[in-house]
Amino acid sequence: MTRRCRNAFARPSRCRLPRLSATALEKLVRAVRDAPASRNALGPPMRSASRELKDAIATLSQGQTLMTGQLGLRKLEKAAQIQSLLDATMTRAAAIWPLDPMIVNLDGYHLKNAYMVKHWDAIQAGRAPSDELLQRAERRLFETLSIDPTDPSGLNGLGSVLILERELDAAKFFVTAAIAAAKTKGMASYPAAQQALKLIEYYEAH
Repeated sequence: MTRRCRNAFARPSRCRLPRLSATALEKLVRAVRDAPASRNALGPPMRSASRELKDAIATLSQGQTLMTGQLGLRKLEKAAQIQSLLDATMTRAAAIWPLDPMIVNLDGYHLKNAYMVKHWDAIQAGRAPSDELLQRAERRLFETLSIDPTDPSGLNGLGSVLILERELDAAKFFVTAAIAAAKTKGMASYPAAQQALKLIEYYEAH
């Protein structure tokens, strides 16, 4: 069993993510916790997006939203079709813009979504299996937060992966941080993270 963090906010050193070194995790948790106090000095990541890059990001983002919406409606076959259509676009984008933070983040979500399509029935039965797809998603989202520890999507994405791994304390830390980061960036709300938090609280109660 992977050790969970019993109080991620008060004692980040006790919280360990699977397959990530304790040192790397502690640095990430510290960066997330300290970000609000240092946000003026931190500044946003520098990026100059071409029209082609913007189009790829829009296609992937919209496609992922559509795919997860189909999963939410329990239309697994349709979700799998959309995921398959996104594979080529994601592979090409990651090859052309391997260091772009949005592409890195979308790649993490794409891997997580592939895992969900592949193991949907097992996930619904509460028996989400170990799979390299989830491990790769975790690493990509960790990379996103290494670029910008205040990125709401990266924080929520990592939290979502941890939910699937049943690392609920660590998941709660990152999802709650995502909600706080969204407010800091002027977002009125962050429904995806709020939904993830409700799911964590449901699992905690059962």
